[in-house]
Amino acid sequence: MRLACPKLLLCLALGLGLTSCGGEAPEVLALSWRLEMRPQKGGYYESLSIFANVHDFDGPEDIESLSLSQDASGLAWVLDGGNWSVLKEGDDTWIGGADLAMADRSALPRGVYRLVATDLSGQRAERSFTLDCEAPRKAPPSVTASGKLAEVDSVWPETALLAYDAAGILLQAKPIGRGSNDLEGLLSGALAGKTASVAVYGYDPQTHCGAFSWKTKR
Repeated sequence: MRLACPKLLLCLALGLGLTSCGGEAPEVLALSWRLEMRPQKGGYYESLSIFANVHDFDGPEDIESLSLSQDASGLAWVLDGGNWSVLKEGDDTWIGGADLAMADRSALPRGVYRLVATDLSGQRAERSFTLDCEAPRKAPPSVTASGKLAEVDSVWPETALLAYDAAGILLQAKPIGRGSNDLEGLLSGALAGKTASVAVYGYDPQTHCGAFSWKTKR
């Protein structure tokens, strides 16, 4: 699954409060992860995005939490109904989070990461992946918006336009090409009028690496 797709970038937060009524353990059917570069003053920092296709016999509301850990370094995050994001595609449910970074925004440790899904009855399922890629070597993408045009500079195989409202909330994401683009044509309907700033996101599916540009006001 490509995480740069509009559906995933606009995924909804889901709060869970139902009681488990069965004893079936969950299954982590698949993982989709990437190492991303995000802009900060003076440069960029590394973060992880991780989403799991989780199946539970008692329904997705039976999943209580996801934990992601890197045992060699002791690094760990816990995602639950209060801070995870959820995407539903047909019968599949993808749960996860983005911008998982070191507290000091230093480079993330390489090695094996474990993701554990736990349901409300305490049963668990586990999948792992290895983060062994180097920081993205490609230059981060950039965008400038002037009137009805968006000028995009990107060397990434896939590039998406990200539209934000005045509060910085992501409204929509659309594939976008290099060079000049019709900004008004890309932004959808009523959301176009709410878009206060835009950015672009570049992704390379071969390396699991991506990079965000700085936001620019319309």
